Amino acid sequence: MRVQIVDPAAYTPPYDHALSGAIARAGAEAELVTAHFPYGPVPREQGYAVNELFYRRSSGAGASAARRRRLLRAAEHLPGMLRHRRHARGADVVHYQWLPIPEIDLRLLAGVHPRLFTMHWRFPDPGSRIAGTLRRLLARMDAVVAHSEHGKGRLSADYGVDPGRIEVIPHGAFDYLTRQPDERPLPDELAAVEGPVVLAFGLVRHYKGTDLLLEAFSRVEGAELWVVGMPRMPTEPLRALAAG
Repeated sequence: MRVQIVDPAAYTPPYDHALSGAIARAGAEAELVTAHFPYGPVPREQGYAVNELFYRRSSGAGASAARRRRLLRAAEHLPGMLRHRRHARGADVVHYQWLPIPEIDLRLLAGVHPRLFTMHWRFPDPGSRIAGTLRRLLARMDAVVAHSEHGKGRLSADYGVDPGRIEVIPHGAFDYLTRQPDERPLPDELAAVEGPVVLAFGLVRHYKGTDLLLEAFSRVEGAELWVVGMPRMPTEPLRALAAG
């Protein structure tokens, strides 16, 4: 069986590679179809192919400026999706991880069945315009993956997905982070910490509830919380919470 795992914009490369490796170990012929991840190396599993078919110019090292990269990606998106439609003809299963422009992408899905979608992104307000787009997108899928029973319930109740088409697969742990081949020593002030450390890493966005995490952690004694990631929101309120 030939399975394509599709993340056009390389939004979740650690998850993509872990899933591709697991599918390969299960005996399928797996291929990750994605873009080059421009922010650093991503640890890979074994036994599957990687095809950087999307955003070939904007993901290059020369597109370092964020505005230029966004403009290039906007121009490259449609050609990339059309390339993937042709490329997907060789697959038996297509498993979408992300679709960056759902209003357009739901019209450009591969004609392969079964096709799946994993609901990584946050649930929009059920009455919003993007929720209507999401309903149409999910209706085009043969199965939808949720990371929790709560997510399954929301998909069914708010977005009309038949519970029989929803599979709950927990996110899992990225245990490879504990054994990086090119590890660098921690800065002295962090290496000196002797107590337990809780690490919250990834893009810092409003919906992730970092403010709630900081408020809750203020009641924890004998441990430290490290928030590490690229901020996509003002950080001054979070720094104030951390200092308080």
